[in-house]
Amino acid sequence: MGVFLSYFRGVFIVLFLGSNTWIYKVIPLDLLGGTAARLVPVLLAGSLIAGGLGIASEHKWGLIVGRIAASYAVISCIYWMIRIEFGFSVAVRMMFDSALLVLLLHQQSREYARIWFK
Repeated sequence: MGVFLSYFRGVFIVLFLGSNTWIYKVIPLDLLGGTAARLVPVLLAGSLIAGGLGIASEHKWGLIVGRIAASYAVISCIYWMIRIEFGFSVAVRMMFDSALLVLLLHQQSREYARIWFK
């Protein structure tokens, strides 16, 4: 399920890159400026898709990349809710991103990775 959610989130970030990725741009915009803010959604989408591909291929790097990308997505949603506003779209996005993070950090996922991953 974690692989599917990684692909799902990555593809939807790519599909709605211009209009619906403002949540992921706030932290780099505050810290680094506009150029970094434009690159972060692309890097996040690529990381989610690459993480899903790595997990599907049973590589540890895929699990690590997926966990980092999912963690950033959850932190971005929390930062947005604290700093800007709490809305329905942010809550739905937070639901999917936190479900992905929980799936990748779950004990059964860690046991599966310990046994089967290269």
